[in-house]
Amino acid sequence: MLTDAKGLPLVVRTTPANVRDEQPAADLLTSIPPIQGLRGRRRPKPEVFQGDRGYGFPWVILAVAARHIKCLLAFRGA
Repeated sequence: MLTDAKGLPLVVRTTPANVRDEQPAADLLTSIPPIQGLRGRRRPKPEVFQGDRGYGFPWVILAVAARHIKCLLAFRGA
């Protein structure tokens, strides 16, 4: 599940029990619908992506950065 800063779900996907949490993270970012703010046009992507250290794999951090989204993930083991 991917939520906004207030906890409102933006994208919900279910996976089998043996799929690790970080594997669908990059795909969830691409499937976010445009976000409507208080004013102006819709934003096609979020400004920031954050999560716990379980998502801090180098390939996830690079996938977030490749989408030009500020990544606030800490590397695993750091």
